[in-house]
Formats: sequence, structure tokens, C-alpha cells
Amino acid sequence: MAMALPQCRKQLLSAKSRELDDLFEAYALAAEALEKLSMEVPQRPELLAEYREHLRKPSS
Repeated sequence: MAMALPQCRKQLLSAKSRELDDLFEAYALAAEALEKLSMEVPQRPELLAEYREHLRKPSS
């Protein structure tokens, strides 16, 4: 997640909490799932769009 949000990297890496660790893990799992989904044949555009929406960079 720190790589996806470079402007917040220092704060994310210095923060220590169980909830934040769970959030990092969930983000990593979703990113991995998106990568696997993008390689599927045939692709499932609706599911790909849903994962991309959840993983997109937040607006500033």
C-alpha cells in the first residue's frame, strides 16, 4: 500500500497497529487477485472493474 500511496509512504510505514496491518494485508490480497483476474481467459470485465475501483488511487 505504501507503494500505491507514495505521498503517504512515511506515515504508513511508521504507523503501527493491528488494524493497519490488516488493511495492508487486504490490499495486497486484492492486488494479487486483480493480477490473476487480468490473466484469465476469458476475462470477466465486471469483476476486473470492481477490483480496479477498490484498488484505485484515492483522489487528492
